[in-house]
Amino acid sequence: MRYLWFALWMVWTSTQAVSEEFLLDKVYGEQECVECHHKVSAKIVNTHRQGRHGSGSVGCSDCHGSSHSDSLARSRANQSCTQCHTGVEQRSYETSKHGVILTLEESSWDLTKPLATVSVRTPGCAYCHLSDGDHAMEPKADGDPKICGKCHSTRYLKTLASSGEAMEEVGEMKVLEAKWLLKWKGGDLPQQEQKELLDSVKRHRHNLRLGVVHHSPDFQWWHGQPALDGDFIRIRSKILEYR
Repeated sequence: MRYLWFALWMVWTSTQAVSEEFLLDKVYGEQECVECHHKVSAKIVNTHRQGRHGSGSVGCSDCHGSSHSDSLARSRANQSCTQCHTGVEQRSYETSKHGVILTLEESSWDLTKPLATVSVRTPGCAYCHLSDGDHAMEPKADGDPKICGKCHSTRYLKTLASSGEAMEEVGEMKVLEAKWLLKWKGGDLPQQEQKELLDSVKRHRHNLRLGVVHHSPDFQWWHGQPALDGDFIRIRSKILEYR
């Protein structure tokens, strides 16, 4: 009986070694990822399917690569997200304090370990947007205590949320005033010109929103509030020009 248990143990350990080597060396396709990981963690697969990337436009290998050897470290690095999310989304983060610190220090981080256990001074894309393994990729609430509270105090988060709400309220008032001017005073302006003016307002309002949620002074102010002021001035000038 003793020899039987020893033989079974030898078979099991050799199988484990082979399977681990197989996992690391094999190149995987999307269907293989889903079939295996649905058994291991159905939450990850289900939230991905229900989220913004679930339409099939972004698959497992786009973020994780096709090999197990560096799949986790690769997906936790900011470059995994910014290879697609370029433009104002990327720049608004990079010009925040979080983004500046990450740019300087990320290369020294050990991203093979879960982000919740790594001692880092600032959160990257994955830390906030994939918190607790949530693959839905939905926008997070500004100042979410479950995420931000891991580093910041409750009082500080309330202050940031309050100032952010006030800043967005001012921005929204500027948008409404611009729309009112175009609707009631801009009747003589060509439709295409009205559309271009309003598109600029919407773009700068979006910049302001990104500045608030990413805490980027550049996007709160230079690309946000003053840019909206500039839109308002241009609208008034165009209305006077066509009178």
